[in-house]
Amino acid sequence: MGKSSRWLSLGKVLLLALTLGYVGLIAGEMVQQLRDWPLLHRERDFPWYYLTARRVWQGKDFYQGLREEARSLGIADYFIDYAVAPPTFALAVAPLALFPYPAAWGIWQALSLLALAGSLALAVRALRPAFPPSTWPVWGCLVLLYPPLSFHLVYAHTELFILLLLTAAWVSLRRGWEIPAGLLLALAGVTRLYPLFFLLLLLQRRAWKALLAALAGGAGWVLLAGLASGPEAYLRYLEVLRSGISTFYPRWGNASLWGVLFKASVLWPSLGQRPGLLDGLAALLSLGLLGGTLALTWKDAHLPTSLDRHFALFIAAVLLVSPLSWVYYQVLLYLPFLLLLAAWREGRLPRRLRGLVVVSWALAFAPLFQAIPGLGSTLTAFLLILPPAGLYPALAGMKLYNHASLCYNPPRTGHNAGGL
Repeated sequence: MGKSSRWLSLGKVLLLALTLGYVGLIAGEMVQQLRDWPLLHRERDFPWYYLTARRVWQGKDFYQGLREEARSLGIADYFIDYAVAPPTFALAVAPLALFPYPAAWGIWQALSLLALAGSLALAVRALRPAFPPSTWPVWGCLVLLYPPLSFHLVYAHTELFILLLLTAAWVSLRRGWEIPAGLLLALAGVTRLYPLFFLLLLLQRRAWKALLAALAGGAGWVLLAGLASGPEAYLRYLEVLRSGISTFYPRWGNASLWGVLFKASVLWPSLGQRPGLLDGLAALLSLGLLGGTLALTWKDAHLPTSLDRHFALFIAAVLLVSPLSWVYYQVLLYLPFLLLLAAWREGRLPRRLRGLVVVSWALAFAPLFQAIPGLGSTLTAFLLILPPAGLYPALAGMKLYNHASLCYNPPRTGHNAGGL
């Protein structure tokens, strides 16, 4: 064994030890949350999912009264008093109320991890990246060390489910299965709204069956939610958007263009005193980025081989343009990272862009820096946007598949279409 091989082996051992220690810390946090949830979940998202689900079954308004409902559950001083998602989201989480709170939380976390495993399995099977078996433990460690994953688990959020829906939709489009792809995108969109941007991708690529399926599926889910919660629930949700959502823009974990602009206004008091101007600037920047994404993808939208790059670009774009894009939303970047690594391995990622992939992954650790004395949370709040912002130009510059590449599965339809 040469000297370089010994160093590589040592590096793998150290990475594995670091991963095991990190996973142990997160597991300890999960056990503590399960044991002391009435205290530790006072500033977590999962209680309002669960409380919203209970009020759906009770036929009560979930756009008010969640703090009182939380007290009846045993959570005092809960920080949210109303659902901050559309009625379609309330319908999606309604099954949670069928279980006691601790069991529902545990089921949610287990299903989240299964969604991650399913997403990665689908992506790896579709891409078939030619990584040597000796590197698989390294990639597994990097998946587990990715900080947005730990934030997602600590806050028990929804984005691993959105990742699974988006990944399955992407694989379906690759296979030419437009109707399933459209239905999957519809479910993602009516649940968290920002995936509705992907309807523009379907329109641009003239995937008419997928687009019609998405519109029909989304309309059906909207109708079901209206029947379950009452049509007036949509009016109350619009009122929440008007009066409450803007209060979340400047919070530390909001890693969108809106979040960065509102946090930057603290450094420029005259701008901070004009929320209407801030909203306008944020909307202009977001529309500009979305329009730029459509322009970047317009020329080769007719090529089947452009789907991977376009889909990953849209993931990076929606994380930037969505008014609320919390740090745990960045678990969606697993798919763009994997696509870029496959392109790197196949020689389709220009050398000048490879550093962006490495730096973007490294900057995903920025949320952990807020605990460093002297650094604080102000700087890290601005660093949070850099992973999707760094991946965006790398994806824009990624070369398409060669038409003869064995790594691309051309769309197949009819009786000869293969399975996933």
